[in-house]
Amino acid sequence: MRVTRLRISLRRGTQAEAEDEGGDQHGDRSGEGGIGEQGIARLSDVVDDTLDARPTFLSELLVHEPLGRGRRPEPAPRNRQRPALRAAPPRPAVFGPEQFLEGPILFVQERMGRNNTTYRCYKFRSMYVDQLDGKGVASTARGDCRITRVGRFLRLTSIDELPQLFNVLAGDMSLVGPRPHALGSRAEGSLFWDLVPDYWSRHSMKPGVTGLAQVRGLRGATHSREDIEHRVAADLEYINGWSLWLDIKILAKTPLVVIHRNAY
Repeated sequence: MRVTRLRISLRRGTQAEAEDEGGDQHGDRSGEGGIGEQGIARLSDVVDDTLDARPTFLSELLVHEPLGRGRRPEPAPRNRQRPALRAAPPRPAVFGPEQFLEGPILFVQERMGRNNTTYRCYKFRSMYVDQLDGKGVASTARGDCRITRVGRFLRLTSIDELPQLFNVLAGDMSLVGPRPHALGSRAEGSLFWDLVPDYWSRHSMKPGVTGLAQVRGLRGATHSREDIEHRVAADLEYINGWSLWLDIKILAKTPLVVIHRNAY
């Protein structure tokens, strides 16, 4: 009795296809020792049973031909080698998949620096790419829907500000100084310099990664005129009373306010 190897490709939602690898490809072979229509019909029973048990696979069956009425083909032993499946390589993630796989890691924004000149300020991106505000027109609010889940953690812990150390190395910023503002920053719908006459005086020094206003808790959204007035007053106080000892005290207090109720 001759043995024919059949390869059956089973896919969910499609009909099984059987190919006789060793015989004639034309006509009914039931009279020539082939599988024949009855054999194909019984193979379809195996296909139906197997589709219920396994979602998608490729196996080989050894079938004695011709198939008798009371016989069904038996699956090949489980230890038979099967084609290796190529697994997709893992996608790299830095802080989280939804954070950095959909856009750039860094967010670059034009900000005002010393002597009223602009420079490119670096931050870790904390918002969805399509929600980024390059000009900083809309202040980040508590529970802002533009912020990603990972970005919320970055802002809560002030980790998003760490790339500004590169600005310090480039000479655009200092470790301590007035915090830089985006060009479109507003309070009560007006630009900061339109609300505070002494606003430009804060740019007589390099902006800092941290500052006197920050260690006093003056951070977060600027909803009212008083919000920006208090910050500018703290900046001018720092500039007029600058000393190395003052910088050391501000740096020492900064870790205590890294996580703050107004950090969001």
